[in-house]
Amino acid sequence: METMEFYTIDEIKKLVRELVKDEMEKIGCRQFMDLDEASKYLGISKPTVYTYISRKKISYYKQGGKVYFKRVDLDDFILNTKNRCKSHQEIESEVITSLILKKGKWD
Repeated sequence: METMEFYTIDEIKKLVRELVKDEMEKIGCRQFMDLDEASKYLGISKPTVYTYISRKKISYYKQGGKVYFKRVDLDDFILNTKNRCKSHQEIESEVITSLILKKGKWD
């Protein structure tokens, strides 16, 4: 006859947290990254990351002389509208709009 194991709610929560953490690490979803991981994640060199740090363009955390980054902060950096390049269609539309507005001033 098989014996059944019973767990407390706290034990189950702990087990679930550990499983989720393990799975997230397997697929690269760790919450914090070191400098090497961050530079690979962003696709830029480590010196460039240091430049962004010194210019306060990327949020970071320092612990024991090492620099760490939150994945969500790196995502925000990438998705920042100041970093976004406009498409040719958007630029063309802005030029046309600007010319139309200026033409109205000339009339």
